Amino acid sequence: SEEVIFRQYLRQAFRPYLGNGIFAVLTTSVLFGAYHWWAGLGNVLAAATLGIFLMLMLRRSGVLWPVVLAHYLVDLINFA
Repeated sequence: SEEVIFRQYLRQAFRPYLGNGIFAVLTTSVLFGAYHWWAGLGNVLAAATLGIFLMLMLRRSGVLWPVVLAHYLVDLINFA
């Protein structure tokens, strides 16, 4: 659900204001990081960095499922 909210919904919501460039990538990534505030500052920064990578991945592929899979694999490694 995080990918649908942060990569799809927010991307579409901010598109009229930010376009589809680097400002959209940074804005959605910062919001993704802020969403992980409960895990501490280190995780906020890590999530924001991951958000940049995932947004760039979505822009490049144009399809959400590889981004969902990448996020799942990152979580699997981190929580295993």
